[in-house]
Amino acid sequence: MSAHTPGPWFVSGVRIKMDRQVFHGIARYDEAKKQDETIACVGYDTRTGLGMADARLIAAAPTLIEALQEARTQIALLQSMRGIVDTGCGTLSIIDAALAKAGVKVETGEEVA
Repeated sequence: MSAHTPGPWFVSGVRIKMDRQVFHGIARYDEAKKQDETIACVGYDTRTGLGMADARLIAAAPTLIEALQEARTQIALLQSMRGIVDTGCGTLSIIDAALAKAGVKVETGEEVA
């Protein structure tokens, strides 16, 4: 079972105001409820516009995890076909570190809580 809220996620067009601060909402569409569901808020500086890029990056996280998992599978397949052994400093190690940072176990592809 997935430890994160299933994607896809998107930056909602709604800015949320709390305690005199402004936040971008990151949401997903809940098919069962037939409505958007806010899953996270990212700080937004109305003077500088900072925060939107952060919100977009966070919203892309489920898609990025899927892309890394697929890339890892394909690279591992190609390496095994060519008899290449990953030495711990190659592309697979970089992908594994990124997935681990996101809480994804490489052996199973499952996320850790």
